[in-house]
Amino acid sequence: MGKKQIRQVRQQVRQVQPKAGTAATPGQTRKQRERYVQAGGMLQGYAPDFVIRMGYIAAAAGVVCVLAIAACIIFLPSIYGWPDAVAAALAWVLPIALLASCLPC
Repeated sequence: MGKKQIRQVRQQVRQVQPKAGTAATPGQTRKQRERYVQAGGMLQGYAPDFVIRMGYIAAAAGVVCVLAIAACIIFLPSIYGWPDAVAAALAWVLPIALLASCLPC
């Protein structure tokens, strides 16, 4: 019986070099941002009634967060003290900030 020969093939992997793009000037980025917002921003491509419904839901979530802040300021100082109540109230600002960051300018 003959021996099987194993043949090794060496493959060369080519690395893709990224193209060097030109740096955008502040005027260009402003124009791009304006076009992006004009086109609908993050919600472009969605039906207008869906976008309005999402806005109402976001506003309701913001109101709930403001009510939670008020509850923390009113009810927690008597139990935990003012520093903890203020820290708890400030923690409820984060969801409002995240919702606001999704809004187009």
